[in-house]
Parts: sequence; C-alpha cells; structure tokens
Amino acid sequence: MSVLQGHLKALEGMSEEFVLITLRNLAARYALQCVPFVETTLSALHGVLSEVGSSRLLRTVCGVVEQWCRGINTYFREWEKCAFPRLGAAQLCAPVYPLFRYVGRNWRRCEEEEVKQAVLRAMGAMMGVLLHAEQHRERAWEQLLWLLHQYREVREPFGVTTSLSYFLGAVADVQTLVPRAKLLAINAAVHQQLCDEIEPPSPEHRAELCRCAVLQAQICPAETIVFLYCKLRSGSKADRVAAVEVLQALVRSDAAEMREKLPLFVKLVQSVRGDPAAQVRKAVLHFIGELLRSSAPGCSAWDVVGHIFSEFSRASGRLAMGSLCAVEAREERAVQRLCGHVLGTLDMSARGVAKLLWPRLLRYVVPAQYTGMLVPLCRCLRALAERQESAGREEEEAAPEALESEELAPLPAPQALLARLLFLRTSLEVVGSEAWTVGLSRELSQQLGSSPRLSWEKRFLYKALGTALAACGCLRHVQEQTLRYLQEANYLELWQAQGMISVVSRCAESHFQLALSSVKAFMGTLKHQKQSNTVRTRATRAALMVVYGRMALRAPREQLLAHIERDIVGNVLQLYREGRQDAQLRLSLVQSVTEISLAIGAVGACPRFELCRKRELLQTLLGAGCLGAGTWNRGRGAWDIWVLGSCCLVLRDP
Repeated sequence: MSVLQGHLKALEGMSEEFVLITLRNLAARYALQCVPFVETTLSALHGVLSEVGSSRLLRTVCGVVEQWCRGINTYFREWEKCAFPRLGAAQLCAPVYPLFRYVGRNWRRCEEEEVKQAVLRAMGAMMGVLLHAEQHRERAWEQLLWLLHQYREVREPFGVTTSLSYFLGAVADVQTLVPRAKLLAINAAVHQQLCDEIEPPSPEHRAELCRCAVLQAQICPAETIVFLYCKLRSGSKADRVAAVEVLQALVRSDAAEMREKLPLFVKLVQSVRGDPAAQVRKAVLHFIGELLRSSAPGCSAWDVVGHIFSEFSRASGRLAMGSLCAVEAREERAVQRLCGHVLGTLDMSARGVAKLLWPRLLRYVVPAQYTGMLVPLCRCLRALAERQESAGREEEEAAPEALESEELAPLPAPQALLARLLFLRTSLEVVGSEAWTVGLSRELSQQLGSSPRLSWEKRFLYKALGTALAACGCLRHVQEQTLRYLQEANYLELWQAQGMISVVSRCAESHFQLALSSVKAFMGTLKHQKQSNTVRTRATRAALMVVYGRMALRAPREQLLAHIERDIVGNVLQLYREGRQDAQLRLSLVQSVTEISLAIGAVGACPRFELCRKRELLQTLLGAGCLGAGTWNRGRGAWDIWVLGSCCLVLRDP
C-alpha cells in the first residue's frame, strides 16, 4: 500500500492511471482491510487533484474516491468483523471532507456526460460518509438539491438514482433526522421519474427508484404515506400508477416496520380499486399479486381474490359492448391477461395461503362470467390440493384471518359445482393433460372413501369422478377405475349401486366402447359364482341392467346404434333371463328398456337401422313376469301404465 501511495505524488502517463485503477480495485475487493490506510491514501490523493488534466484521468480519480468511500461505509456497518481497533466516524470523515469540497467546487460543472456520471457517483459516496460525522452532516445535506437537479442535466438519469439510493441507505443507517424540505424534494423527484411517460425508466431504473421510495418510507414513514395518499387522491393517472407501484415495493420489502403497515397499504390501494384507467387497474392487480405472494394475512381486510375476478369480468363486459377503440380494446385484453397471470403465479407454499384461498377460489368455479379464468383457477385449485396431499393431510394451524375467510366466503352448492365440472370437461386437457385428470380422479376416489354415506357430498363426488374419467386420456387408468367400482360396489346398498351407475355411465360419454367392455367383463364374473341366485347377485344384475340403459342415454349418438343391438339390448335380456325374475329385476328391466328407447329416439331418423330384437323386447315386457303380475296388486295400475309406456317407446323406435 505504501508503494502505491508513493506513486500518487505525480500523476503522469498510463502507469499512474494504472496505480489509480489498482487502488480502486483494492478498495472494491478488500474494503475492510483498506480502512486503516484511508487517511494516508485519501490525503495523498487530495494532494494531486489539481494535477488531473484529462477527462479520462478525472473519471479514474472519481472511481477511486467512490470505492474508498463505499469501503468506509461498509466499515461503519460491519466494523465488528475487523481485527484492528475501532476507528471513529470523525477520524474516517476527516480525509474525505477535503476531497468533497474540491470535487464540489471544481468538477460539478463538467459538461461531458461520462464525467458527470463519475462525479455523481463520487459525490453520492462521499455524502454517505459525511452523514456519519455530525460536524459535516449539514454540508452533505446541502449537496442533495444539486444531486436531485442532475435529473435535468444528465442524459441517463439512472446514475442519479443510484447515487440517491446509496445516500438514502446511509441516512437509514445513521438514523438522523431528515429536513422536511429535503424530504419533500426527494419524494417529488423520485415520483416524477416514475411518472415519466415521455421517456419511461427502464425496468432496472424503476426498481432502483422504488428502492429509494422504500428507504424513504423506512426513514420517514408517516410523511411518505401522506405523500402517497395525496397522489392517489388528487394526482394524475400517472401519479396514481406510480403511487400504487411504490406501495407494491413496500409490500415486497422485508423490513419489519413495513410488514406492520400492510393493512394501511391495502387500504390506500383500495381507494383506487374502482379507477376507470386501465393503467391504474393493472397497477392494482400487480399490487394484489405481490400482496398474495408476500403475506396472506394482509389480504384479510379486502377480498383481493374477488377483485381479480371482478376486474376480469369488468374487462370482459367492456369488450363485449363493442364500443371501444383499438387502443382501449388492447388495454382491456391486457387487463384480462394480467388477471390470469396474477392468479396463475400465486405462491401456494406461504403459511396460511391454502386456508385463505381455497374457499375464495372455489366460489368462482361456477359463475359463467369467469369462464376465461378457469384454466389458471383450476391450476390454483390443483396446486392447493397437491400441497395438502404432500403435507400428508396434516392440518396446518389456521390463522384467524383464514378462519374468517372460510366463514365469509359463500361456497357454491355441490349441484352447481357438478354442473360447472360438466362444462369443464372440454377444458381439462388444457388444465393439466393426463397427469392432471388422472390425479384428479384419484383425489376424488380418496375423498369418496372418507365422505359420509347417504350425503349430498358423496353423490356429488360420484358424479364428479365419472366426469373426470370421461375427460381422462389415459385409457388404462379409466378401465382400472371403472372395473374397480363395478367390482367393489356393495349392490345391496342402494347408494353404492347408484354411485357405480353414475361413475360408469358418465365415463361412457367419452369412452363408450371401453365402458361397454368393462361392464361385459364384469358380467362374465357373475357366471362363475357358485351361488348365482343369491340376493347380492340378483341386486348386481339389476344394477347392471340399469347401467346399460344409462350408458345408452349418455353415449355419443354417432356410436350408439352400432352397439345397441348386441352390446346393450342383448346383454340386458341376458341379465334378465339368467337371474331370478323377481320384482327388483322386472323393475330394472322396464327402466333400462325405457332409457334405451329414449336414447335411440334421440339419435333421430336413420333409414339403415332396424332394431331386430324389438319383438323379443316386447314379448319380455308383456310376459307374465311383468304386466299383470300377481305380486304387484297394490300398485298394479301405475305399474301397468309404466310397462305399457315402455312398450310404446319400443314400438315407436325403428
């Protein structure tokens, strides 16, 4: 170090520039180790400032000053890491102040852009150091207005913001009082840069401007919040957008004092939730996304999830009117895309998010105006379900806000969810392809096992499972599931028989031939049972007859007639003849034939089709086992009417 200091006595030629670059790099890489040499190095540097002639050498000297001052500021924050005795602020600021005065008097008015930027960085670093010494603090504040004025003087304002951010960081470290006039000047300058619509700041510059605003809020929280409130209440559109962006940055901040003020930030943004400007609405949506990623409890005072869907519906309504110009329509579509993006990028891993979001998201599955949001919505619901599954179904401790959310969110009825799920069949592949639908069907199966018997929930889950299997592209999985419910159902329990019928028949909507083959395969197992006429077997045959009729009703019309004769009517008659023709079997026969006839009629006229077993069906229906059976004396009138009605349907069909 002493050798390098010796070379500072004269600055001539490229070798001296190399010495300066070496000093700069040493301070940048070994900041704390260089602190003991601050006084001698900076004093030597001050002695040769007047010899700096070229702009290139001037920029290099400014780089040395900047890095050594940054090293001093690092020492102020991390002095306990050093092995040498602690140095006082006054001792370290003493060699900086002469440099500060010289640069401020002689180099501030340079016209060359690169020199201006170098002087800016050096001045910002020196101002940050001088704040630590009370005798120099006022001098540092005096240069602040010059620093802010550079926004008008330089072509690239990012350098000004970087120096301002560094200075504000030092103010936060020193925890000194900020003069009110200076505070207002900083707020106004930063806000004006954020509002610049002629030359908008780059993403990196916006991030640095927001960092300045966050530091301002940490230093003077009350004054900063009042400033933002005024901009939201009476500022221009650009003012409101910038204010919401700053509040988003405050939410993103990890500072404890900012976390405590989350409800206040939410309340401020709520004041512009009905703003007609698309830019403000997008800024609010970005804020909501940050809020949901950062803190679930901060969302409890305002249904932010509801606002996302409300904005989507609002944009859809404006587009549907057809009265927007091209620019307005483009903005509304951008709002719609942003709604989906915010919903699709939610972090489900944060504590309390699952319990907060589940009831609030579920309520938006049913309403038709949110159809365009179904893909990201289903992805969110899937992620929540997977998180619960990966956690081993252990209930996490519920925050009061989450419990309140569950109580206040009006959940849709199971029937409404089922109707919506039926609508979603064509979209399930988009949501998650085979992995999603397979996972969904397995989850529904698990839920079925734990839901109360004879409940609306269990009925809904059976129907939902059949719908999910119909949408599933993994045929092996579909066949395994249908066979499972055919084999495991207890047909003596009516609700289980009805559940099996619901699963298999709904599955037939997309996998008709597979469902037929599954039922036929299960029929084959009945023949090998030792006691083929037990009560359980008779109940099984009755349920299978009904499932054939229900599959016919739900089958694709273009596939039905090719299978109706052999695979449906033939199997129904076979089940009836092989079984003990008691009241339950006769009832199932009439129900099945009625539904088969209705399904054929729904196909419409088809000259090439003829039901060859029509006579056989009529004879079976009109046989002694059905019409006028002695065991049906009590309700014989109604029974005969039903049988005759079924016969009429058969006669009507081709």
